Amino acid sequence: ATAVVEYLRLEPGHRVLISSQSHNALDNLALRILARDRSQVAVRIVSDHAVADEKPHPDMIKYRPDEQASAAVARIERECQRRLASAPPDDRLLSRLLRAWMEVAPRVQPELCDRIRRGASLVFATTGTCTPRDVGAAGASGMYDWVIVEEAARAWPAELAMPLVRGLRWTLIG
Repeated sequence: ATAVVEYLRLEPGHRVLISSQSHNALDNLALRILARDRSQVAVRIVSDHAVADEKPHPDMIKYRPDEQASAAVARIERECQRRLASAPPDDRLLSRLLRAWMEVAPRVQPELCDRIRRGASLVFATTGTCTPRDVGAAGASGMYDWVIVEEAARAWPAELAMPLVRGLRWTLIG
């Protein structure tokens, strides 16, 4: 956890993909990293099926891109409502603008979700969800600067390949 935090401090803008075969090992490492550094944009890639089966740690659900996008839209709507309530009654332009933002915010949620996912410096995903659709990196090369696989000895070679092909540097743990 310390190595990841220090790496991102020294290399701002780099992206790290952290993977494991099991949700438990992945979330354990994720929580340790996030406890040390909350300044990084982090996402937890997890299927709806896994969430329904309560596989991911409950504290990691809020890091799903769709959860983060939903929270951002709710913050935009609350802020617009707050400003509408305190706006001068004769400022029709401001009122129209704030109402337009409130109307548009929910419609841009899918794009916001995609931007959060592509822009995160820390991406946590099980080896099975390390597909181009789920963890495809932004940028010209589409690669992560560092891929870390926790409990690597427990994974089959094909499972290891899914996250490793997405990185320029690899670290296999355990």
